[in-house]
Amino acid sequence: MHLSFKRILLITLVFGVVYSQNNVTLEPSSFISYIASDPNESWTGKAPISRFEFSFIPDNLSSSKLILSLKSGDFDSGNFIRDANARRIVFESQLYPEISFASRQITGILNEGENQVTILGDLTMHGVTREINVATTVTRQNERLIARGGFEVSLNDFSMHAPEFFGIVVDDKVTIQFEISFKN
Repeated sequence: MHLSFKRILLITLVFGVVYSQNNVTLEPSSFISYIASDPNESWTGKAPISRFEFSFIPDNLSSSKLILSLKSGDFDSGNFIRDANARRIVFESQLYPEISFASRQITGILNEGENQVTILGDLTMHGVTREINVATTVTRQNERLIARGGFEVSLNDFSMHAPEFFGIVVDDKVTIQFEISFKN
């Protein structure tokens, strides 16, 4: 009888953990973008998210897990030549087709309205993984959440080459921004 009680307790705990996790649905309007510049101009390249997994535990955000990725060749700045150059020289999309992020820790509380959340995780780009800490604003409206934020990366930190055109070199620092909408 004691063994049966342990089995029932184990089944109840497993069911409770599975039941409390909410897998979410990514909305197609979600995107990741970069803002790059040189001494003469700045521009934005935007890409859709190709993989999104968020094991969302509303009452225990620190136990939630986020994994997302995008294809490095999907960035679109509206300039075909610039984008082709970025794919070939900066991202080297043939060798490194995916950019990914996996959370290690999510801190904050998600109440209705606007909330500040911090996501610590690993960004892998161009075959290099770096730990980043991302301040994120999450707006929660019933079952819909919108996460917005940004951070800066150094191309050199990811062994990426800044392109040069007629002696004008793209700045090493690039801003990454995101807007991710999802429903649980």
